[in-house]
Amino acid sequence: MFRMKVDPSMPKKMGKLKTIPLATRYQMTMWTSATLKRIARSISGKTLHVRTAKLKRSLKARTHGSVTNPKAEIGSYGVVYARILEKGGKIRPKNKKYLTVPFPKVKGKAPNYSDTFVIKSKKGSLLIVQKKGKSGFKPLFTLRKEVKIPAFGWLSNPIHEALPQLHKLMNKAEILRVAGRLAGRE
Repeated sequence: MFRMKVDPSMPKKMGKLKTIPLATRYQMTMWTSATLKRIARSISGKTLHVRTAKLKRSLKARTHGSVTNPKAEIGSYGVVYARILEKGGKIRPKNKKYLTVPFPKVKGKAPNYSDTFVIKSKKGSLLIVQKKGKSGFKPLFTLRKEVKIPAFGWLSNPIHEALPQLHKLMNKAEILRVAGRLAGRE
């Protein structure tokens, strides 16, 4: 937040002062837009194994608030697993005895596959495998009582990295510069 003393005898400055709310909103919108792109890159990056682009598509940003208290909201809406990927935690089955965790490149759910059966691996893990040919099989899913998901910080880390840029965009001199530019357009 910044404060300014207004000298009403200076009509040139008054035009600039009228555009301060627009400048504040403009700067905040610029920051949220750039930060959304940064978050989308982090989702597509090496930290998360992306099977679909659902999480990326669910990202939304909104700026609101007053001139003295501008606010920005950035988040994922409608994706139930967004929070656990951000903060980490354990996932346990609700209605079944086991979770079915797919092997890489396996699409869909276990019931969608035919000719499957459960075996116990040499290490003691239960696997759902599919019969292939006369004597072969392809492992599809592993069965687990629970899965621990690490915290990826896919949302908070890019936002924290972008905060210095926000401070730069919202400082008094920068707001006045943008306000002056906007006043010149009227």
